Amino acid sequence: MKFSSKHIWFISSLAALALTGLIVIQMSWLKGVFHEREAKLIEKMDQLLEVVNQQYMIEVEGDFDLEAILYHDDAQEESMFLQAFQEMFDEVLKNEGINTSYEYGLITCKSDRFKWYTDLDQKEDIMQGHTVKLGECGQLSDLKSGEHFHFYTFLPRKSLFIFKQLGLAIGSSLFFILILIGAFAYTLATIARQKKLSEMKSAFINNLTHEFKTPIATISLAARTLNRLKPEDGFKKAKIYASLIDQESKRLENQVDKILQMAVIDAGNFSLDLKPVDVHASIQQVLDSLKLIIEKKGGQFDLDLRAHNSVITADELHLFNIIYNLVDNAIKYSPIAPFIRIETNNSPNLELTIQDNGIGMSKAVQQQIFSPFFRSETGDAHDVKGFGLGLSYVKKMMDAHKGTISVKSQAGNGTSFTLFFQTPQSS
Repeated sequence: MKFSSKHIWFISSLAALALTGLIVIQMSWLKGVFHEREAKLIEKMDQLLEVVNQQYMIEVEGDFDLEAILYHDDAQEESMFLQAFQEMFDEVLKNEGINTSYEYGLITCKSDRFKWYTDLDQKEDIMQGHTVKLGECGQLSDLKSGEHFHFYTFLPRKSLFIFKQLGLAIGSSLFFILILIGAFAYTLATIARQKKLSEMKSAFINNLTHEFKTPIATISLAARTLNRLKPEDGFKKAKIYASLIDQESKRLENQVDKILQMAVIDAGNFSLDLKPVDVHASIQQVLDSLKLIIEKKGGQFDLDLRAHNSVITADELHLFNIIYNLVDNAIKYSPIAPFIRIETNNSPNLELTIQDNGIGMSKAVQQQIFSPFFRSETGDAHDVKGFGLGLSYVKKMMDAHKGTISVKSQAGNGTSFTLFFQTPQSS
């Protein structure tokens, strides 16, 4: 079954909706668990204060002069009392497994004679926190005021403490959510790539059919004409049609070879016959091969071969094909008389630049030109011959030679390809 773009986006939207729903449900569940833990912690803290009260009466209250503390008559006694109280409170929290920071305050029941907070900036929060009356009523009856202490406390990092308790649940949930999102994104990207590849292959097959039909039709027509020739028509006329058949047969053979060559390269079943090759000599061979074509289009070549060291280690045949493909493309994609400038220089490696005055390319096209089967739209589907394999071949061969290729272009303002080869001296 063939899916259209509409079907793909509809299915993707449903999948995205389902994924969003799962995430919302998971986050809602985590929120519920968090509030449940928060309620349990509040309940536990209320129970804990009763433990604090019991510990206070046993360990702290009788060991200090509370009257001196209440009236601030003895700063040292007050400091010792607060230290003992805090150590006692630390021990109570530790025993209950509450390992988080806290703030607290101690005030008297009837007056402000003794009022103390661990953090005055958080006084309001402390006073709204958990509270308990320390000691028993009448315990301080021997004091003039007959007062006792109120103890207030709150956990400023309560949420962080709960999150730590839920660390495994939250971490695993986030982990699996991220996996789902990643898998979904990867699936969408794969679908998009496969759809694009399918479209490119369809275009390739259509173009392949067109490219093959022309020489096949020419061969068929020439063969039928030869078959109808009479002895009196002469050898000269027969030779013309035979030559045409030979020419179109070679054209078909070259096209088939090009496709088979890319298949071999894609499979990695090829090896390079590496040896010293003069790039300038290869450039000249390419220009000699394309001389008649560029003259027919009224164009010209401009050479600036400044490289003092033009010898590289390469496969001579593949190097020729690399340069040939780039120059051939420059001619093909120049609607007016082609002007092709070829430069070389050392920096210190060898740089080869092929620049044309053709139709240029947009940024979007530049990102795809090295993909197999990709061909830039130029209006008529067959106004430029080829299978969309040339630049893909160039890129693969440059990688095989441990070189690089870059492109600079702007729609309507020509294109410049630069090849970077390692020279023996710099390798």
